[in-house]
Amino acid sequence: MRAKVERPFKGLGKAPRQEHGKFYHIAAITLVPSNPPLLRPVDEAAVLAILREELAKRGFTEAAGDTPPEIILTLIYGRGWLRNPYLDDVMIAESTSPPTVISHGMHTNLARQRTSFRHESKLQAAQAEKLFLSVSAWANPHTQPAEPKRKKRSGIRLYWRTTMLVDEPAQRDFNVFVRDMLAAGSAYFDREIDAEEVSIRTDMPTGHVLMAPLHFAGDEEPSGPAVPGGQ
Repeated sequence: MRAKVERPFKGLGKAPRQEHGKFYHIAAITLVPSNPPLLRPVDEAAVLAILREELAKRGFTEAAGDTPPEIILTLIYGRGWLRNPYLDDVMIAESTSPPTVISHGMHTNLARQRTSFRHESKLQAAQAEKLFLSVSAWANPHTQPAEPKRKKRSGIRLYWRTTMLVDEPAQRDFNVFVRDMLAAGSAYFDREIDAEEVSIRTDMPTGHVLMAPLHFAGDEEPSGPAVPGGQ
């Protein structure tokens, strides 16, 4: 889990953390193309329904009628290599797939290597391909106060972004994991975390196989009831 809240610079540092609105509108859900593609096509309507359930649990309300939303939500999902949060201050070659490290020379990264528990193993795990779902909250451009021309920003202002990740995307169906991903991720909507990411461990989904009666060569008829087995 990775969570980020945008705070503009104010003076010599960043502005204090502030709560953003919870009156929302979902503008888009987008699949990021990849090669190879996801294991199975995703039911986007189901994803949005689950997201709305989780938002309601966290006190968010969907905009309706003529009342403008305070935040605009967008979702992107897919599989691929994401920017490694453990390498934020490291020189990276972004043109390779996956991206490769050019230099570890920055002092803050070296300090983390010495002080963070299992830093190297976390870094290596974050470098692997992921199944991901990212929820971003943007300012509603129609409700923002006008700014002086010299301070005018380009584009829509990002408030916060929460990204949920699952390992081994080549073997896992996004549809199976999306409910758990959003249940865990919604706790970090509009929240900052002190670490590069948070790991949340859950039991893997299990299945059962019903075996048909066995029939060996030479037998006249298969015998015996169906036997449950395997997982």
